[in-house]
Amino acid sequence: MIIQDIYLDRWDWSVRVFYEVDTIYINKIIEDLRDIEDYDAEENVLGLVNSVYNAGYTFSHPKYRASIIVITKTTSPDEFQSTFDHEKGHLAMHIASFENIDVQSETFQYLVGDIGKKMFKVAKLFMCDCDKHKIQRLVNKGRELL
Repeated sequence: MIIQDIYLDRWDWSVRVFYEVDTIYINKIIEDLRDIEDYDAEENVLGLVNSVYNAGYTFSHPKYRASIIVITKTTSPDEFQSTFDHEKGHLAMHIASFENIDVQSETFQYLVGDIGKKMFKVAKLFMCDCDKHKIQRLVNKGRELL
């Protein structure tokens, strides 16, 4: 698992992303979710991890201006891309809802772009199945990357 913390400056919003989640780190994820008042964290995360592959979960809380994204192991780069896009979409919709941003506006598209740019540093490791990125994922496993 790799953890990435990002800050969306323009939106004053913090995001913690857990990539390639496995059962070893479940308690850390549940603790972080509970910190931003996801009272169903244990149920949501255990169900997610038990699905094993190609799944994700996003929780946001406007009081803390924070979100947590959890992405399980994926079976291929295209499955990662699909799960990644799906969870990024939830994040963008949560922020847009809390900030009253019209989802058909240019502002919303800037938000989506900001999220993608901030997450790219780590996400790119899972979008490619070449040996270089496989090695980088192994080297960074268990680390927090900023």
